[in-house]
Amino acid sequence: MKKSDKQLIILLIIFAIILISYFSYKGIKNLIDSKKQNKVSTLVLENFKPDSIKSIYVEDAIASNQFELRKLNDKWEFVSPSSYKTDNSIIESYLMGFAQLYFKDKFEVESNVSLEDFGLAKPQKTFKFKYDENGVEKETGVIFGERTPARDGLYLKVIDKPTIYIITLEAIQLIDFNANQLRNKMIFSNINKDDIVSIKFINYETKDENLIELENQKFFWTASYNDKAKKLLVPDESIKSILDRIFYLSAVDAIDKVPDKYKVEFEISITTKDGKTTKCLIFKKEKSPDDYQELFYAINDATSEMFTITMTTIKTFFTQKPYLLSDLIKE
Repeated sequence: MKKSDKQLIILLIIFAIILISYFSYKGIKNLIDSKKQNKVSTLVLENFKPDSIKSIYVEDAIASNQFELRKLNDKWEFVSPSSYKTDNSIIESYLMGFAQLYFKDKFEVESNVSLEDFGLAKPQKTFKFKYDENGVEKETGVIFGERTPARDGLYLKVIDKPTIYIITLEAIQLIDFNANQLRNKMIFSNINKDDIVSIKFINYETKDENLIELENQKFFWTASYNDKAKKLLVPDESIKSILDRIFYLSAVDAIDKVPDKYKVEFEISITTKDGKTTKCLIFKKEKSPDDYQELFYAINDATSEMFTITMTTIKTFFTQKPYLLSDLIKE
């Protein structure tokens, strides 16, 4: 056989290998794509759209309570308890959890199967959601049953379907909430950060005051205890950090009651462009066995909301060395 013939045969073999590889790849890819298209959904609430939900009703049989929320003018609010306040971002995160809720296993309820066998005849917890679809009000929701025999999951049923789902305990954490978890924990939720014109920190014991006020689009700091700290310009990057610490001051817990008798230790007073002033009164909480850190009570006098907070991020503003401000003094 001539050398040229051998080279031709080798080239034909290589070409054949390339063709086989190409068509094998196409076949495998088409198979994978077809499986993707035919993939069975593992979502419990298919087509659940968080943005379309307009009311939430929750009944907790174990805790013997229930609560309800509604969306009014694009803002979520408690219907009951009416004194509770919430924040849209909190509600939306849990609704997204329902949209992403997946199941480990499922089976249809047959005529000879009793819901009592799964703790679903008298649900431990019920979540109901009302929404509009093409101008028609509809309702969906889920009920919680008992733990599975292996204790690694929970029986769950969609209220308008015959299917029983087994949900992992990790998945349940995405959606299981109580009224307290939905409560607003932002101390100054009634204030828009961009509307602030002055902030005053008052230490009731030492009588020290640190005042930050807006003039001609710039913030200036004045300290009651130091003549050198009179209307010192606060750099933009510093004021941003300070405002973030104050504006995003969040609670450990929102609470319904504080001691009847208390002695105010600190005050944050914020005035906005509309001339309104909001005061946050702060005093120490007596440490209980459940407290792993020092806590304080905080009351927003404008909203009447009460919280427990830590002073970690703001404590220096009540001293003679306030964060980022004391460095402005030229000795």
